[in-house]
Amino acid sequence: MSLPISATPVTIVTGFLGSGKTTLINELTAKMPQKKFAVIENEFGETGIDKELLIGNDGGVFEINGGCICCTVSGELISWLLNLNKQAPAFDHLIIETTGVAEPLSIAEPFLSHPLIAQKYRLDAIICLLDSELVAEQLRQEEVVARQISAADLILFNKTGSVTAEFLAALEVKIRQINPFAQILHTQYAKVGGHDLTNLKAFNPESLEKRQLEVSHHHHHLHDNITSYSICFTESLDYGKFYQWASQLMTFQNSRIYRIKGILNFNGRPVKVIFQSVKNKFVMTDGNPWPEGPQSPPRESRLVFIGRELKKEILLKHLKRCFAKG
Repeated sequence: MSLPISATPVTIVTGFLGSGKTTLINELTAKMPQKKFAVIENEFGETGIDKELLIGNDGGVFEINGGCICCTVSGELISWLLNLNKQAPAFDHLIIETTGVAEPLSIAEPFLSHPLIAQKYRLDAIICLLDSELVAEQLRQEEVVARQISAADLILFNKTGSVTAEFLAALEVKIRQINPFAQILHTQYAKVGGHDLTNLKAFNPESLEKRQLEVSHHHHHLHDNITSYSICFTESLDYGKFYQWASQLMTFQNSRIYRIKGILNFNGRPVKVIFQSVKNKFVMTDGNPWPEGPQSPPRESRLVFIGRELKKEILLKHLKRCFAKG
């Protein structure tokens, strides 16, 4: 599925309670007064307050209360997205601020899998804010924090003034184990300097391929049975077999899988296929052509799995059944 150029870009801002999400949105909108933003706030309860904390935005701020948009009011989010242009003045960029306990890939899913929404909007990136002082403890207590981190394309280590450089370096190693793909920035009061966080293009095939190639072969076993595996192989894949296996995997193992990204070599396909999981679905898009010629390196597929209690030998066993014959 190609990403429409003219569609409105969307940034999802996630992070656990108190990490600085609203502060970041104020920072982004204040830095770009020439750009009109629409902001969807999601809060628990019937009455929200975060809308009152957003300042200086003429595009419009809209609240969805009464539940988390990743689950109980997901249908309402889709309705909002399809009708937002009727309720808001013309806007250039949509920002969605999730609740502190939301799973962001559930919110990202309609932008990649719902045909009408995919025509109107282009998911630019998922940004996750972390409270540098508290995130290690939050990871031990709240599974959703690991899911937020693993979903992110950009991770902001916020409130860095409250920790030492040594503590921050060790923390970055731990977070990089959970998500080897994401860019990382260190911030205080969510100030990002000269970085433009509204044009990351993280879901473009070229960006996905670039980040995948930057991830080295690795196997990390983290706390609470969270694992991160990289699997590489030169055998070509049978499209039908792989599609069936991936569908079964996302259906029956979804609760254990936080994120999958990869570059795939399908038998008979001249281009790299970019794979990524989104909640209980997956998306495959065409990337760059495979190099041709006698001096070209062999085509290599790469998949990175992040999840809980995943077994690399079992994943590899099923992948081998998807290899093309001959």
